[in-house]
Amino acid sequence: MALTFIIVTLGWALFRIDDLSLCVLFVSHLFSFNMGSASIDLSAEFITILTVALFFSFITLLPIGKRFGRLFFHTQQSSSQTIFVWVISMALFVMSLATLTAVDFSPFIYFRF
Repeated sequence: MALTFIIVTLGWALFRIDDLSLCVLFVSHLFSFNMGSASIDLSAEFITILTVALFFSFITLLPIGKRFGRLFFHTQQSSSQTIFVWVISMALFVMSLATLTAVDFSPFIYFRF
């Protein structure tokens, strides 16, 4: 699994970075483990998104998260519950698309080709 991660990361660098010298510099910094020059933007938006992401990533470790997991994944849902979950999912999907198209920067490397 670690080998796959390294191969994907190096492949991403080759696709993402236009200049070969910058690619070599990126890979050398990737394996240098020197955190002295790293800077992280700790804006309020970043901290909010990080907090929400950590909450949803680790909620299943708590008893309430396990209860939600059993409720959503191990029970038969009625048609109204299925429709409700579908509508919420589509609304979140549309909001995500709107957020991605509203900014100039695209995080997807495939849009560069």
